[in-house]
Amino acid sequence: MVVDFVTKQETAAMLYRNPYFDRMTPMDLEARGASSIPEYRNKYINAIVDFDDKEKKELYKLVMVAKNMLALYAHISSIPWRFAKLSQNIENGYPHTLADIIFVEEGFLKRNMNDRSIVKTLIHEQIHVYQRLFSKQTMQLVNNVWGYQRAGPRNKLKDARNNPDLDEYVYLSSTNPRSFFYIAYASNHPKGINEANIKQTDVYSNKPMAPSETYEHPFERMAYELSEYVYAEQCPDEDLYGWMTKNF
Repeated sequence: MVVDFVTKQETAAMLYRNPYFDRMTPMDLEARGASSIPEYRNKYINAIVDFDDKEKKELYKLVMVAKNMLALYAHISSIPWRFAKLSQNIENGYPHTLADIIFVEEGFLKRNMNDRSIVKTLIHEQIHVYQRLFSKQTMQLVNNVWGYQRAGPRNKLKDARNNPDLDEYVYLSSTNPRSFFYIAYASNHPKGINEANIKQTDVYSNKPMAPSETYEHPFERMAYELSEYVYAEQCPDEDLYGWMTKNF
């Protein structure tokens, strides 16, 4: 099946066993209006609702456009598109992924579905699914082409913001490997997940420094840059293009 609208029961079963929630820190929970991991997991599960027929039809049309754009790339174009719908403002209402499912919120589905930039958003999220299913190829890009290396688990840093699209690590900067970077909450009591900024820290002194990285994580760089290249049908970076033609 090219497009799968995942049932509430199947989605809930995945969420119960997904490690994303177990990596939540106290600041993550406070930013999401929850006092415990079980509370937030249940809030998330209770927000799952079914798509109506019109929404299914619109998403199917958008996926067909996205598949056309991805036709040259064998690995990602072979991945089924799986969707779940949320009724509440989970993760600030942003489209996101867990396991191999793209989650979209009702507000996203009320946007103008003739806006082709929505296709780029869906490709961005499908790249996050690709990162999980093709982890070896993903890490070849992250480590060998871009030069990022893992620095350690994110949840060891009390101010680091969790993100459902990413792995559980922070990375050494590719521009300054003496430092690691991540997205950090701007206060000790964040009122939302948007109260955060990129933070870069010297490995040896543990002192903050001016960020040289544009994205919060290598996986986000990959999703933003590759979705832009696919959407624009161009890839100016020769090394990245070489990786894409072999692995993507």
